[in-house]
Amino acid sequence: VGGNISEFNGQAVRNLVRLTTAGAIDGSFVTTSGFVRPVVDLALLPDGRVLAASESGLRRFLATGQPDNEFTSPDFSNSRLAQLLLQPGGQVLVGGRGAFVNSGTRFATTLVRLQANGTPDGLFAPTSSLRDNFTGFQRMALQTDGRIVLAGTFTSMPSNEGVNLIRLLGSGATDALFSGAGFSRFAEINAIVVQPDGKVLVGGRFSTYGGGARLNVARLNANGALDADFAPPAISGAFSSISTLVLQPNNRVLLGGFFSGPDLPTNLARLLPTGAADASFAATAVPNGNVSAILVQPNGGLVIGGNFPTVGGQDRPALARLTAPNVLSATAPPAVAERTAAWPVPARGTLFVAPAPTAHPQALELLDALGRTVRQQPLRAGGAPAQVSVETLPTGLYLLRVHYAEGTVSRRVQVQ
Repeated sequence: VGGNISEFNGQAVRNLVRLTTAGAIDGSFVTTSGFVRPVVDLALLPDGRVLAASESGLRRFLATGQPDNEFTSPDFSNSRLAQLLLQPGGQVLVGGRGAFVNSGTRFATTLVRLQANGTPDGLFAPTSSLRDNFTGFQRMALQTDGRIVLAGTFTSMPSNEGVNLIRLLGSGATDALFSGAGFSRFAEINAIVVQPDGKVLVGGRFSTYGGGARLNVARLNANGALDADFAPPAISGAFSSISTLVLQPNNRVLLGGFFSGPDLPTNLARLLPTGAADASFAATAVPNGNVSAILVQPNGGLVIGGNFPTVGGQDRPALARLTAPNVLSATAPPAVAERTAAWPVPARGTLFVAPAPTAHPQALELLDALGRTVRQQPLRAGGAPAQVSVETLPTGLYLLRVHYAEGTVSRRVQVQ
C-alpha cells in the first residue's frame, strides 16, 4: 500500500507498507528508508520486487523492503510523476505532469520507458511532433499487444478542446489506426482500462468526448470512436469525478470516486456491461469520501483505498475490504464450465480454447501468477475454438478466464 501514510495501526511508516491477507503489517517487509514524499503509484515485479514512485522520484525495493541497489533511476525531481506501467519484458513506462531531461533533451511532459536497470530505453522514441506538442500527461493504459492508450493535452489541439486521447505503438510512434478524439475543455482523466475485446473504458471528470455527451465515464470502440452502446447513468454532484475504474471478470465495471446519482450508490458503484447501473450492487457499504483505488482479489472481494474515514458507517480510515455476496463477481453455471475446454496442458507455443457454443461467449484472458493480464482476445459467437499464442510467455502456471454473458469460467493452465 502506498500513499500519504505516516502511521498504520500505531506503527510509524514512511508512505509504503505491506499488509498480510488479514490486514496487519507484514513484518517481513521492512522499508528502513521508505519515502519522504507520498507514494503516487506502485508496480509489482514477478519476483516480488516493488517499484514505487513519488512525484519527484522512482525507487525499487527488494521483496524484503530493502532498497534494490541494482536499479538506478534517472532524475525525476521536476517530473511530477503520476503513473507507472510495467511491461512484460521488464521495462517500465513512466508518466508525469512535469518535465523530464535526458542527455540534454527536454520533454515538455514526462513520458519515458526505462529498462529493467532503470536507464532510459532508447528504443522507445516518440515522434518529434508528439514530443514537442505533448504538454500535459493525464493517464495511460497498456494493451496486451504492447500499444499504449494515452490521455493528455497537446499544443496542436483546437482551442475548443481539452484533453485528447491517442494511441502509441510499442516504439512510441503515434498509431494512425486509432482515431481518438478530444474531451470537454479542462477535463481530467483519472483512469483508462482496456477490455479483453479491445474497447477502452475511460473515467474522470468530463462532460463530452468527441462532441458526444458523456458525464465522467465513457467507453470507446477499439478504434477510438465513442461506443454508443455503452450508456452510463447520470452522475451528479458539483465536483463529482471518477477516480478509478476496474473491470470485473464478468465484464461489470466498478466505479470509484467522489460522486452520487439517482441510480447509483455514493462513491462506489458498479455498472453492467451495457453501462446501466447494476442494481444488485446495493448501497450497503458506502464510503463517505473519495475512493481512489480498487483491487479485485481472486475470490472477487474488493480492497478499496482513498480519502474516507468510514465505510457503511464502520470505522475504516483509508483502507477496507468488501466481501458481501453482492460484491463478488458472477461465476458461470456448472453446465457452461463443463463445456469449456482448453488444450494442450501444458501448452507449448499455442493454447487452444473452445468455449461453450450456446452460452454467449464474449472474451478470454490469460493472467500470470501476479494476476496481470498477459493475453486477451474476443471470442466469436458459436463457440469456434480460439488460438492463444503463448510462445513468448515465461514457463509457469497461468489462470485462464473465459467470459460469458452468464458469468466467468476459470481454468489453471501451464505453459512450458
